Amino acid sequence: MEFDRRKWHPTYPQLRAFVAVTQERSFGSAAHVLEISQPAVSVQIRDLETSIGFPLFQRGSRGVELTSIGASLIPFARRALDALTEFTHAAAPQSVDSVLRLGAIPTLAPYLLPKIVAGLGSTISLRLSEQRTDVLINSLRDHSIDLALLALPIVDSDIETCELFTDTFYLAVPLQHPLAGTSQIHLGEISDFPVLLIEDGHCLRGQAEEICASAKVSNTFDVGAAGLATVCQMVAAGSGVTLLPECAVELEARNGTGIAIASLEDPQPFRTIGVAWSKNAVQKDRLMELSDSIKQLLTPAFDRVRNSRGTGK
Repeated sequence: MEFDRRKWHPTYPQLRAFVAVTQERSFGSAAHVLEISQPAVSVQIRDLETSIGFPLFQRGSRGVELTSIGASLIPFARRALDALTEFTHAAAPQSVDSVLRLGAIPTLAPYLLPKIVAGLGSTISLRLSEQRTDVLINSLRDHSIDLALLALPIVDSDIETCELFTDTFYLAVPLQHPLAGTSQIHLGEISDFPVLLIEDGHCLRGQAEEICASAKVSNTFDVGAAGLATVCQMVAAGSGVTLLPECAVELEARNGTGIAIASLEDPQPFRTIGVAWSKNAVQKDRLMELSDSIKQLLTPAFDRVRNSRGTGK
């Protein structure tokens, strides 16, 4: 089917739907990300395909996949959306400056975002979101968020990062557990206890599995929860133990939770926490300054927590 390229241009909704379905490999997931209905996504893709005269997607073993035509066009769609976003930012610099759209992964959001809101809330308006790493990276690429708090490293040529702090892993156990309050635990000592994990798809799940695998601990169990709060409640109920990152200890193992903390032997396993932004962000200098402010805000808070536990790490 021929069409006159001089008279036809894809619309912004069509390009957004095209990119979202490509990223999510699902019309339903794309609709969720775009916050519109699935039929609306289908209409945008259908109209775009009709105008082009070729199908953009096909059903594959891993969900919706690009056709060869779709694969050749998706880089142009991404660049077009980037250009439109940059134009919008440049045309309204005051509105951009007034709001910081900050995302965080679920294993950081409950523990870091309240501290950031308390520290920056009087100087800048914050719009917060909580998503998995892959969703945050896509949001940085399409400029729907400005900054993201996540675990490093991020291997992506479109994304730049800054390290904030190292987040040491501790062992969370029930209060009456024989390892409660102990230190220098070898991971092999927990092989007799079920190790509870958050659901698959979160970077913390992979990190915990790597730590257990290095100690030949195989009795891991998926709790099916997206956040650490549910996992810790299962620990408090006596269902097992879990690897708890340092940033979560203050909240999840506070008095009255039924959780006790034990430290692992040196070198203690840890994850590196950082902040990320798009390399093509219009106001990258501003975002780098805000990243430094977040680092200065969080460092004293975690130093106080560490000192309260009597550790200098």
